[in-house]
Amino acid sequence: MSDYRNSKKDLDDFWDIEYIAPIKKYKPPKARSTEAVDINLPEDKKMPNTVEVVRTSVFESEKISILQTSDGTIKQYVSPESCAGKNDECVMEYSPKNSLIHNVKIFKLRSSYRYYEEFLSDARRYMKEKVELAEKIGFFSYVPQYNQMTKKQLEYYLYFRDQARQGNCVEADLSYILLYCYEIINLGDEMELELGLSQLCLLWNCYRERFPYLNKHLIEWICDYCLIHRLSPPADLPLSDIGEVCSLKEFFLIPSDNGDYMNYARILLSFANSYDYRKSKFAQGDNRPLYDKYIPEVLCECVKHLSDGGILKNVNFGDSVLPRDAYSGALCSYRAKRRIEVKYCSFSRTNELRYLVGDIVKYCENKLRTYLGIKSKLSCYSLDTELRQLIDRYFEANLGKPRRVRAKVEKNEYDHLYDLPEKKLSLTDASKIEEDSWETTKSLVEAFEYETETEPLEDIPSLLEIPPEPLSNDLSDTELSSALGEYLLFVRAVILGDTEKQRGFAISKKKMVENIVDLVNEISNEIIGDILIEEIDGEYRIIDEYMSYISEE
Repeated sequence: MSDYRNSKKDLDDFWDIEYIAPIKKYKPPKARSTEAVDINLPEDKKMPNTVEVVRTSVFESEKISILQTSDGTIKQYVSPESCAGKNDECVMEYSPKNSLIHNVKIFKLRSSYRYYEEFLSDARRYMKEKVELAEKIGFFSYVPQYNQMTKKQLEYYLYFRDQARQGNCVEADLSYILLYCYEIINLGDEMELELGLSQLCLLWNCYRERFPYLNKHLIEWICDYCLIHRLSPPADLPLSDIGEVCSLKEFFLIPSDNGDYMNYARILLSFANSYDYRKSKFAQGDNRPLYDKYIPEVLCECVKHLSDGGILKNVNFGDSVLPRDAYSGALCSYRAKRRIEVKYCSFSRTNELRYLVGDIVKYCENKLRTYLGIKSKLSCYSLDTELRQLIDRYFEANLGKPRRVRAKVEKNEYDHLYDLPEKKLSLTDASKIEEDSWETTKSLVEAFEYETETEPLEDIPSLLEIPPEPLSNDLSDTELSSALGEYLLFVRAVILGDTEKQRGFAISKKKMVENIVDLVNEISNEIIGDILIEEIDGEYRIIDEYMSYISEE
């Protein structure tokens, strides 16, 4: 039996690859040395001196560290200390001047991929080809490439691209537009950079309303394209539209140090404002020019006031660091793919400044509302007295006195029925009106006079007489009893708890029971300093501790 099992086991081992394969010896991995090594180079092999290169752009004073070798070749050099990230290689670092972007680092991805090398090769091949006229034909692809198009589609693409380079936006599908964007991105500096930037801006301006996909993604690609190639931000793009879609809108803000504070004011209104006056119901129609003129001008004066010693020096800012994956969502060769790290002044995310600018705009609108005769006002919380006085002085000097606007009341068709008849003044008519009024008064008095079925006042004491046990005959001789006078009869009825007699006494006085109680309490308050009658569960009772005042005195 054991021989059978062994033979079966040998047959099963035939299919076990590990059983057949030779045994490999285990070799532990070698640890990399982390010890420092001193290297001595000859004098002619040492690191050459760095030189400065100046680029003509808004960043004209930026300094880029480069190396000049012995054979005259100039290569860019970035110190290892400036490289952030273990897997990516920092290939460029620069600090633009006169911008909210303070520092830019460009990293090349170490893990290269070869997915789109054929696309890059086709882009270089078709870069200079032109077609003067072609038939419009549709083209769709999720990731458009040259090798996906037919001959006619390729001809129309080249025609569309040639027209775009001439500044004309012809009808085109989204795939044609994306293919041209991918071509510009991947060619990089192999294409004229200024032309590439202008073409990307043209495509965004012309096609973003028809294709919402471009509105968000293409503006991000424009920003990446400028940062990677150190280009100036385009000045012809609408800032308000960029602020809604771009994650790094500060890049497109181009402040100036030449005293042009109005530029700063417009930037603050677009990007660092918690209140949009354009949505106010009073900033419409004929009032809109006043709002558009005075609010930016006043904000400009406030920026000057807050910029003593530097632009907005008195407002707390905080630099932010934003890592960006360049050309996210685009077809991009590894040769053009970069990671960007931007350190910038993010005042659009500074809540203190946003609320301050918003309150300045609200305070200006309040002044304009006063001028226009509008009573409703907005609340302002973060404005100090100095800024309020500055705004007040500006409006007093430039706007003048408030208008007196009479509110227009629209009459309804039936309003004329309520108008008084037109009649001349007459003394006879006035006398007749007075006589009629007296007749009306007499009728009202007679209507409210009524006879009661109660007995006469002089008979009431006999009806309210109480037994001699609880109250002695000396009750009327006390000081409180004397002060109560005839109201003592009502007090006796309260002591007995006889509500009918209380009501009868009140009717004889032509008053309500509550009024009689108030009069009795006023008298007792003067004599004993407190009320005599209180209401408990809907019934009037004498306060127990004051019963002795009545019985003993």
